[in-house]
Amino acid sequence: MLTPAFLRTVSAALVIVFGTGCAATQDGRLAQAQGTGIGAVLGAGAGALLGAAAGGRNGVLTGALIGAAVGGAGGFAYGTHIAKRKSEYSSREAWLDACISQAHRVNSNAYSYSRSLEGRIARLESRARAARASKNRAAARAVKSEIAALQSQARQQVQTVSKEIGDQQPAVSQGRGAGNYRSLKTEVNSLQETKGTLGRQINRLAGLENQLDV
Repeated sequence: MLTPAFLRTVSAALVIVFGTGCAATQDGRLAQAQGTGIGAVLGAGAGALLGAAAGGRNGVLTGALIGAAVGGAGGFAYGTHIAKRKSEYSSREAWLDACISQAHRVNSNAYSYSRSLEGRIARLESRARAARASKNRAAARAVKSEIAALQSQARQQVQTVSKEIGDQQPAVSQGRGAGNYRSLKTEVNSLQETKGTLGRQINRLAGLENQLDV
């Protein structure tokens, strides 16, 4: 629960982290502030939960302090990294163009994989029906083995897409008003759609696996 003591703990951690340095530009300070704030809050929440499990009320406060400091430091470093990347481009639009290109590349690869996966799932479903009808245990085991391999590959694709969506969030939050902002949003939305499709395909594979207990 966000008690006054909990919030004071988070604030103290933020002061510690912000005291470690600052970026030279307004954009840099904004990126650092956003990264630090998000990291500290998430870290405090996670630390509080662990602290509660370990030591009750006192553990909550201690865990929140440690979690906020660690999370804030990580967020600060990430914000600094984003600020440095942004400073490498001549304008905000040029930075966003690079972000759009990266998002498009990741999404194109994931979308192509998803299209291929769709066909492979359909073929596995056909083989699974035949294995069930004939009660062929060897054929069923072979299909289940392929399902497991596809599930692992698909989860890796989801992780890649999820990471890209996360990496694009600073551009999404700081790019409002730029002429190419809509293109960025379109690419990020497309990434989210591809992630959803992959998730449904993973669930479809799991359901098919459950049907093969023959």
